[in-house]
Amino acid sequence: MFDHYIRMYSTRDDLLTTYFSDDFSGITGSGDYLVKDRDAWIAVTRQDFAQVKDPINIDLKDLSIQLLAETIAVTSSTFVIHLPIEEHILSKKIARLVLIFRKECTGWKICHSSISVSFGVADEGEIYPLKDLEDRNRHLEAVVAERTGQLSEANTKLKQANEDLAREIEEHKQSQIANERLLLRQRAILDNLPMMAWLKDTESRLEMINEPYARACGRPVEECIGKTDLELFPREMAQKFLSDDRDVCVSGVKKHLEELIPTTDGTRWHFTCKTPLFDEVGRTVGTTGVALDITERKQAEKALIESEERFRSLMENIPNVAVQGYALDGTVLFWNRASEILYGYSAREALGANLLDLIIPAEMKDGVREAISQMYESCKPIPPGELLLKRKDGSLVPVLSSHALLSPVGRPPEFFCLDVDLTERKKAEDLLSYAISLTDASLESTAEGILVVNRNGEIARWNKKFAELWKVPEELLVTGVKDPVLAHITAQMSQPDRFLAKVMELYEHPDASSQDLLALADGRFFDRYSQPLEIGDEIVGRFWSFRDVTEHKKHQQEQLKIEKLESLGLLAGGIAHDFNNILTGVMGNISFAQMFLDPSHKACKPLEEAEKASLRATELAHQLLTFARGGEPIRKIISLQHIVNESVELVLSGSNVKGFIDIPDTTHAIDADEGQLSQVLHNILINASQAMPGGGTLTISAQNETIAGSNTLSLPPGSYVRLSITDQGCGMPEDVMAKVFDPYFTTKSAGNGLGLASAYSIIARHGGHIGVESVVAQGTTFTIHLPSIGETYSSHNAETAAKSRAEQHNGGSILVMDDEAMIRAFAERMLSELGYQVTTCSDGAEAITLYKQALQSGSAFTAVIMDLTIPGGMGGKDAAQQILAVDAAANLIVSSGYSNDPIMADYQAYGFSAAVAKPYRINDLGQILISLLNR
Repeated sequence: MFDHYIRMYSTRDDLLTTYFSDDFSGITGSGDYLVKDRDAWIAVTRQDFAQVKDPINIDLKDLSIQLLAETIAVTSSTFVIHLPIEEHILSKKIARLVLIFRKECTGWKICHSSISVSFGVADEGEIYPLKDLEDRNRHLEAVVAERTGQLSEANTKLKQANEDLAREIEEHKQSQIANERLLLRQRAILDNLPMMAWLKDTESRLEMINEPYARACGRPVEECIGKTDLELFPREMAQKFLSDDRDVCVSGVKKHLEELIPTTDGTRWHFTCKTPLFDEVGRTVGTTGVALDITERKQAEKALIESEERFRSLMENIPNVAVQGYALDGTVLFWNRASEILYGYSAREALGANLLDLIIPAEMKDGVREAISQMYESCKPIPPGELLLKRKDGSLVPVLSSHALLSPVGRPPEFFCLDVDLTERKKAEDLLSYAISLTDASLESTAEGILVVNRNGEIARWNKKFAELWKVPEELLVTGVKDPVLAHITAQMSQPDRFLAKVMELYEHPDASSQDLLALADGRFFDRYSQPLEIGDEIVGRFWSFRDVTEHKKHQQEQLKIEKLESLGLLAGGIAHDFNNILTGVMGNISFAQMFLDPSHKACKPLEEAEKASLRATELAHQLLTFARGGEPIRKIISLQHIVNESVELVLSGSNVKGFIDIPDTTHAIDADEGQLSQVLHNILINASQAMPGGGTLTISAQNETIAGSNTLSLPPGSYVRLSITDQGCGMPEDVMAKVFDPYFTTKSAGNGLGLASAYSIIARHGGHIGVESVVAQGTTFTIHLPSIGETYSSHNAETAAKSRAEQHNGGSILVMDDEAMIRAFAERMLSELGYQVTTCSDGAEAITLYKQALQSGSAFTAVIMDLTIPGGMGGKDAAQQILAVDAAANLIVSSGYSNDPIMADYQAYGFSAAVAKPYRINDLGQILISLLNR
């Protein structure tokens, strides 16, 4: 380097300046001043070169070169220089040249140059003692002295720098070792790159390749080094590669291209990048390149192009979906056929126009601009929504508009709008809204609680009745989550585990339906119906329906009791009828016998006791009939207060139970059978008294009550009297209370189980209701509702007490028709004793014949006593009709062991003049005849 410098300096070659470092400094001339600027030094050098154009003879002497560091070197030498300058001051001189070299990225560069003339080393006679030169030399000596001090200081610093440099050299050695390791790693990385990599000289010979390159050539790396592409690839392809290499070398510019390269796997597409290599002086010394296999990408691009074509064709021809493409400024880029139909603009009219001018109403334009701007800034498409856009004719069309933001490679962003005409859907929605309104109205108007859940069990719909029935807070329902609602409902069930298991079973079998009765812990009953909710063939949820059937259930229970009573009543009625016929003979003959005995006769007392026993038997038969069919009441207007007072006095007389009666005078009268109601009160009062063996208070109260059409008692609306009988007895458990009106159910060892059953039947026959409530150890309350006449009892409507009549039997002829021979015989003797002429027969047909014969003979019967029921023959009802047909004034008396028969209660409607119930005594029958025949 030093030799080059001397050669170029001697020949005055301008290329000398290319060796100067960018931060070059130097001492010019004879060392009189320092130049620190590279360009200034180049100017000075060129000025010197201009003065002396011929080569200069330089004789070098003691050259020394010292390498201070791997990147720093110092050269020092004295030399004799002969200057061919006219009017020269010095013909020759001895000078010292000091050059400092620094190794930079482009090579060694001169960072400092110093040429100085030291007069101390000049030979005698070499210096011409000119005065001005002497002055200048003295000045220079002063400068040299100053510089010497500076150099001494610099030398000290240089020593320190040398030490630092030595340390840096050591560190550099370690770094070099690390670099070598790094090179190995880099080589490993290079070999493992998923692409081919190579380095070529200017003749396109390979100096370095990686393993992928060698594999592509099908040769080892070593075999490829030093070869050209002509030796490795097909000639035509290799010439193309070489041509690209020459272009890169000549132009000095990188080159990117996609090209086909043959490999052991066949010819494949590669993306190739070729880059020129330069030396330290900027000369091209070769090329380097990489080639990435992009065959899959090219195939994907081809597929993408085909896909884009298919997509464009689809978008162009998709029916009922208007697709438009826009630039971000709103310019129309795409407009399919559906858009032409929807908005009225042809594609030719729309393309290139602006979205805002075509289909956006004036009031929406600012909002659309803002939405597009936000879409571009956020890189998120405008959310889909319903819009009212403008057609070419100015009309507005409702659309559902969806948007997509695209950023094509190499093109500005654009967005697409997919619009669906909602005109028909809006009409359908209006119809649907109307249908939903009707559905909602239907849901809310139904008496059933409705719940609809989707296929996931989430609550979709419900009506207010559902919330009311189950007392579900609305905040639970609006969440749509079924578990809290299900837990709320389950807690109300009498058997929650069984209820929950059934619900889970239905959810596990979505296609199952179910209808069952739910019993709630509070005593209510719900009819539950559940079925799958289907749309077409798909099950989309489940429908639940709940109806409160508590009252219906109670009514069913009431009806069941009635049916049980009626079924047993058939047997009991038959027994009572036959029993009454027998008792008629017994009681009639006892009363007949008493007519012939003096009260002091020994037989009177036994007959009286026998009559009492018969009366008790009669009461039992009457209870059987009442239980059997309720004993059709023979009604009259009566005072409930009067019946209650008599019953309480009779039942509680001599007991330790105190009766408290609270029946105000304003209590309405009732139209009822006094005897049957007395029987009801007796049965209830006796039970209440027996429930308080230690004594207590029995409270009887009554009040007027008006019952509405919908009530829990299953009674028709109207005016009623409510009678309550409350004791302080032992009370009843629920299982006993549920059976208290059942026939033959009793908790008493000596009871027959007919008392309350008969009471139930009597009240039902009166069109009323009887119920019971009881608490163990606290007492029992019976509540009776009876229809009232709507006004208080009046004395003129009350039945006058039977007055003893002075009238005597006036005689006459009596026809007795009865199927029982015993009764015919008894009646004949009894009536004959009373002064009547008696004719008997066994059935209705015979009675008609006898009556007609008597009528035709002019000796018509004064009265006819007719049995209502004749087994196997004509009864009193049919016979009476035929007799009345021939004699409308006939006095017909109906008699029956079935006191419950409707004819007995309303005999006049069937043409009878009076009625006598079996069993009867002679006085009962005689009084009826006196009343009838003396009218």
